[in-house]
Amino acid sequence: MGLHYNPTYTNGGVWLSPVGGDLTVAVRLFRCILNHAPIGSYYERFNINESLNCECGFCQQICDHILLLCIKLERNDNWCPSYLKDLIDFLEKNPLVFAFRQPRGVS
Repeated sequence: MGLHYNPTYTNGGVWLSPVGGDLTVAVRLFRCILNHAPIGSYYERFNINESLNCECGFCQQICDHILLLCIKLERNDNWCPSYLKDLIDFLEKNPLVFAFRQPRGVS
């Protein structure tokens, strides 16, 4: 039998330690990694009546566009996430990326 890690968040556990225990960054990180984030491609896949376009005007909002190309987001020149820490830094600089927003018509 191989090593087995039980998912836990207690005391920062194995799932929260890379993000310094910040649950909001962890959730957005997991949404990005699993491609289950509230973005155009997600809305299209689940037939949700939301815009499929990126806020920058790009015709299809997908993870790759958000991570590498979107001009509305803060990143270093020629940036490409090679390590988990790179992705975490990107999410910390862009706190609304992969976060749910208030649906239209809800106040």
